[in-house]
Amino acid sequence: MLAAENDHLDVVTRLLAANPKLDIQNQAKKTALMMASFTTDGHEKVVDLLLKKGANVEIRDLNNETALMHAAELGRLTIVLNLLKYNAMVNIQNSLGNTPLSTAIAPYSSSLEVVKTLIEHGALVDVQNKFGQTALMGASLDHLDMLTVLLSANASVDLQNIQGETALTFATKWWRDTDAIPLALLQYNASIDLQNKEGDTALIMAARKGKQKFVTALLQHNPSISIENKEGETALVVAIKEGHTRILSLILGEESTIFDKDNDLELALNVATSTKQENLVELLLEKKHNTTLMNAAMEGRFDIVSDFIEYNIGDNTENKNGENVLMWAARLGNSTIVSNLLARRNVVSNANRDGETALMWAAKKSNLTNDSATTDQDYIEVLTLLINHHRPVDAKNDAGETALMYAAMGRNLDIISFLLENNATVDHQDFQGNTALMLTAKNNDSKEAANASMTEHDIISKLLQYNASVELENELGQTALIFAAQQGKQLAILPLLEYNSSVDAQDNQGTTGLMYAAAEDHDDVVSILLKHNATIDLQNADNETALMLAVKKGSIPVVERILNQKADTEHTNKNQETAIMLAAKLGHTFVLELLFDTNPEINGQNSDGRTALMMAAEQGHLMALKAILRRNPDFDLKDKNGLTALDLAWSAGQETAATQLCNEMEVECIEPNQDEDEATEDEYCELCEDEEPEYEYYNY
Repeated sequence: MLAAENDHLDVVTRLLAANPKLDIQNQAKKTALMMASFTTDGHEKVVDLLLKKGANVEIRDLNNETALMHAAELGRLTIVLNLLKYNAMVNIQNSLGNTPLSTAIAPYSSSLEVVKTLIEHGALVDVQNKFGQTALMGASLDHLDMLTVLLSANASVDLQNIQGETALTFATKWWRDTDAIPLALLQYNASIDLQNKEGDTALIMAARKGKQKFVTALLQHNPSISIENKEGETALVVAIKEGHTRILSLILGEESTIFDKDNDLELALNVATSTKQENLVELLLEKKHNTTLMNAAMEGRFDIVSDFIEYNIGDNTENKNGENVLMWAARLGNSTIVSNLLARRNVVSNANRDGETALMWAAKKSNLTNDSATTDQDYIEVLTLLINHHRPVDAKNDAGETALMYAAMGRNLDIISFLLENNATVDHQDFQGNTALMLTAKNNDSKEAANASMTEHDIISKLLQYNASVELENELGQTALIFAAQQGKQLAILPLLEYNSSVDAQDNQGTTGLMYAAAEDHDDVVSILLKHNATIDLQNADNETALMLAVKKGSIPVVERILNQKADTEHTNKNQETAIMLAAKLGHTFVLELLFDTNPEINGQNSDGRTALMMAAEQGHLMALKAILRRNPDFDLKDKNGLTALDLAWSAGQETAATQLCNEMEVECIEPNQDEDEATEDEYCELCEDEEPEYEYYNY
């Protein structure tokens, strides 16, 4: 291989005289033939010699590439001809789906003669790789001569790759501006208005890149200038957005440059207005005011909004998220702009792409400008205007959430009260089954925690006054009480319990509020729930109790509190583990000590036969191990694999734990012997040569 790769013809000749195996592959699965073919200068005589000796031309490397692909990629015509002479498959595909023909059209080492030769030997011109790309698409990147050959061979001009691009749109990606490539493709009837998956045509893409020659060539074949992409942009809009004024002139048929100076903006506005390009007018207005219509509404600059409207850019202009001016004004609590917009008869209150309405945004009170002058009353004025103009208070977004839910998530008590007074449905459930009551209890925003807790207490109390149901469950079986317990919200739990929320409600996994609180170390919540007679030994789907979850968390106060309620310490989970096993496995020593005060069974075994002693030893939890040893455990017990605690300590590399066990057992502490049958380096090399001689070139 090394000789072939480095063109040492004499060495190759002498080695071949010894009849070696020609098709041995290295770690990259390349053969000597491949290595000779895949060089910048091409070792033609070496390749010829290997082929005459019977080298296999169809062997593939790790990338499923053959010698023919390597030679084609580097434009080695003589080697390509020789490989084809020995029946190399001309249409074979590598891991990416490329053929020798498509690899021959590489930007850095392409050869027209190789392309012609492959086609003459039956190469299919329309094979698409895994990305849908064809040889013609590769040639469209500035290989006019190859493009012409492929077109003459009846290559399909309108095949699209997985991005929906044809050779014509693909050609716009090349850095150089040219008219020859598009004209050649259009001469063979390339569809000029085909759109890719982003909705872009060749004209839109060329306009975006400012390619004047390319655009000029396209315009000679009458493309549509009114086609919009998925962003609602035409070629005109793209040209002005990217600042390509000459492209704009070409598309509009103007010979002079339009935007040489700032004062030409008015002229551009008139041109765009006369051609009824509304999106272009909007972009020009944005340039004139150095802001967008949306931003003008956000800042309360109605004079600029009026200027947009004067040029027939309506109040219903939407951004890419489907948000209009009315929504932004509502979001900012700007009742003046909302009032002016609602006074215009053509204004509608569409939902955005997420189904959100202006009413929802106002209810959430999301003042992104952090304007401290905007108050809850400002938002209530906006809500009043919207409701008076027949905006439905119970409209739902795409997640099934209403304005009341938005207010609950935003902790806006005054807005919640206003919506309830205006007949908002208090028990409406979103598509996950959550209600406003649940969302208030679920909210885990940590801002101003103390004040937030009081606010949540008041909000929950307000919702309950309007007959919110405490027993409704979401699709996971969770109630408001479960959410409040999970988040550790003791002040939120109190009103729920006052309204007789079930303290033992279990979700779909069998988890109660007590279990969630215990698992999250919420001691105050655990205390409240126990005082309200929460059942101590209920089990979840994994047969775990609140005690076991608290043990896993390592929560000393919660474990102690639950033990004071006479919790069952011998209960086992699905793995037959008790509380002391869990504490031992996780190294929670102080929790172990609390559990030992209840005199639990020390030698109990789980489903694998492991005891608490074994778990602590294997994990190397020394303090926990000492605590267990003081309880006189059985050292001789074995798990289902026949291993004792000492065996497990050694096998896990826990030397200190093993020593501790040996001392306690009063036995000599000797680590089990390692396998002494390991071969030396020389012996291994000899074995390799004996058993696999075909790999003797490796240097062990």
